[in-house]
Amino acid sequence: MRGIFILEDHPIMRGALCAYFAGTGRWNVRGSAACLDEARRLLTGSALLDIDVLLLDIELKTGGTADEWGLDIASMANLKARNCALVVYSNYDDAAHIQAALSAGARGFVSKARSERELEDALDAVLSGSVFIDERAVCNFTIYNDYLSRLTCRETEIFSLAQQGLANKDIALKLSLSRRTVENILAIIYAKTGLSRVQIQKL
Repeated sequence: MRGIFILEDHPIMRGALCAYFAGTGRWNVRGSAACLDEARRLLTGSALLDIDVLLLDIELKTGGTADEWGLDIASMANLKARNCALVVYSNYDDAAHIQAALSAGARGFVSKARSERELEDALDAVLSGSVFIDERAVCNFTIYNDYLSRLTCRETEIFSLAQQGLANKDIALKLSLSRRTVENILAIIYAKTGLSRVQIQKL
């Protein structure tokens, strides 16, 4: 049987996923966690040896002052060396979250609008060697990459920071540029993509 570990903050969703995979007879649920600290404690040493898939949500509500970034688990656990596939199961289906997941080493991105059965099919595809991006999200991702293909490296940097909601002065500070330079490059980005600042932030 395949081994799976589930990192999901919502107790009902976490319980439902654990129950589903355990009930298939095809999966061994090796554990679950609601936050990064709990996952870190459980995924130490040889614990990853029997896990084929680490399924996670991107944003984990902790009840504290700041939410956690579920993808940070990739840097805590040596997933690649252990041949453990990282797969995201998320409410988000925008290009920025997909790009973040792929950059972190995820091999799958599945919308939570999908059923457990559809999620399992996606996991099977990943474990057969494919990179799976949910068709609900792949259109957004394709459009996003099309925009980036029109931009230079510097324009792409500023595009990404603008997408994150940073003000011009903050972009300038982060990239050691003048505010006027940032404004000029943004004008070029708007012309090349046909997007407004608001539209960029919604991608």
